[in-house]
Amino acid sequence: MGMNLNVMAKLLSCAKNDDIITVKGDYVSDTATFMFESPTGDKISEFEIKLMDIASEHLRIPEVECHAAVRMPSAEFAKICEELSIIGNNGIFCVLSLQGFMPEESTAILMPEPEPEPVSFTFAMPYMNSFTKATPLSDQVTIRLLNKRLVMVEYKIAEMGYVRLYLAPKIEEVEGDVGLILSGL
Repeated sequence: MGMNLNVMAKLLSCAKNDDIITVKGDYVSDTATFMFESPTGDKISEFEIKLMDIASEHLRIPEVECHAAVRMPSAEFAKICEELSIIGNNGIFCVLSLQGFMPEESTAILMPEPEPEPVSFTFAMPYMNSFTKATPLSDQVTIRLLNKRLVMVEYKIAEMGYVRLYLAPKIEEVEGDVGLILSGL
């Protein structure tokens, strides 16, 4: 569904923290309906917005090789991004080594075999910080570095699916870069 994200953000700001949110797409009328229901069910608000016509061939993310993946608690990732934003405008994400995935509550690093090379790139902190707004959706986040061209931040949402957000690295390094280095044990 294609929709104006500014309008969607304004709609979602109408919901209370404990509301149950239901989104329905109607392709016949080209609309999306947002329904906010209080936990007790005594208050229901419904909003409808017009869908945008987007050519799907322009939306495809090409299949790319994953050079490194890091799974960690989403709250920890959000805290790291917030702290890095205070220090500088750009972040340098560097993954050094691998020992495989560990228990759910810990940080885990996965890199291709054999002899993984360090992977690193610079990204804009304001964008990465905006990705962390999805933190309440999942206890865990997986960050994948793809073909040294993209970073994918994925939040799994229970049995429903996932939210995947993509960010291209910055081409030039700027004064004020800060870094996050992850290293396996």
